[in-house]
Amino acid sequence: MGAGITRADGMSADKMPAGIKENGAPTGGAAAGAKLSGEETAGAEIAAAEPNVVWDSRGRYDDIIRLPHPVSAVHPAMPVADRAAQFMPFAALTGHGEAIRETGRLTADRPELENDAIENLDGKLQYLRERAADRPEISVTYFRPDARKAGGAYVTVTGRIKKIDLYERTLLMEDGTGIPMGEVMGMEGEVFWELER
Repeated sequence: MGAGITRADGMSADKMPAGIKENGAPTGGAAAGAKLSGEETAGAEIAAAEPNVVWDSRGRYDDIIRLPHPVSAVHPAMPVADRAAQFMPFAALTGHGEAIRETGRLTADRPELENDAIENLDGKLQYLRERAADRPEISVTYFRPDARKAGGAYVTVTGRIKKIDLYERTLLMEDGTGIPMGEVMGMEGEVFWELER
């Protein structure tokens, strides 16, 4: 070790134990069983290479480790939920999970109505047209095709009828729901009771 190098405990280089080399490894004798930590060894090597540097065995961040946490006067603190989101697992395949769920989603096939059922529906539609001005309340079950895959779902809507659009072939309900006549599977309501007698 060079002159002017001191350790954290104040011992100068010329008063170092004789059994310790400059790199911190024991050379033998009573000091042979002693071994310096990796940080002290690194400090000793730096001190040997640069004789004007003071070797201090304290931790690298001891001067700041116990300071209070800084609080910004400009930026608000990040909410805990947002902070935790930083450690959420990363989805490498964006949309893959949604695609799997979409594939697993079941849809119903559109049924083909028999002639009797078609005639029954036509009779109810004609009867409903005659009484559309009274805005009767009915329940309509119809088939709604799926926008993403083959098939669809059966939907039942209950409400007052607003208009029967023969040009667009649509039943328009008061709540704004438009039902294609070609997709209607059934209609129920008090207005049809007289028809069914």
